Amino acid sequence: MILLAGGTGTLGTKLLTLLLAGDDGVRVLTRDAVRADELRGGGAEVIVDGNRSLIRAAVEGNVDHVILMSVYDAAPDSPLSLHRMKYAAEQALVASGLDWTIIRSVPFLETWIGVIGVHLADQGTALVLGPGENPINFVSVNDVATVIDRAVHDRAFRRRTVNATGHDNLTFNDPATGDLPSSNSPPR
Repeated sequence: MILLAGGTGTLGTKLLTLLLAGDDGVRVLTRDAVRADELRGGGAEVIVDGNRSLIRAAVEGNVDHVILMSVYDAAPDSPLSLHRMKYAAEQALVASGLDWTIIRSVPFLETWIGVIGVHLADQGTALVLGPGENPINFVSVNDVATVIDRAVHDRAFRRRTVNATGHDNLTFNDPATGDLPSSNSPPR
């Protein structure tokens, strides 16, 4: 049995589709019961404390393997609080004694395309933050879901941290102008 925490979000819905295609039973843990029902038919403390609670429950339940979704460059001294909190969750998992896999992802391209294009329909203008020229590494949420699905089924992923990154760096102006690569390579 697989428990997918966060199975109704951007990544979770893609991953759920892959997991349901396999022979494993899947259950979804979510704060949004309405969204979970739709799937069946066709903040800061949450990151650390929520993950610690899930890890504690996994230890008590003799869970075989926990996969933790983190962020690329998570570190205890990061200037970004999200990265510090994700690092703390990673450390709690590693110290738990469970078999684990940590997936560290760069931002999802699909999320930022949605943010940049949010006003295109009504205003005809893309929302670009700042000058839009800084190179940023994005990854397709589909590629990250594929990596997690592999980690579920392949024991070689156990006790490893895997970086899920895109093939090319883009700027915020690239999606705004439609200048995107034709396909992303699998995360490395």
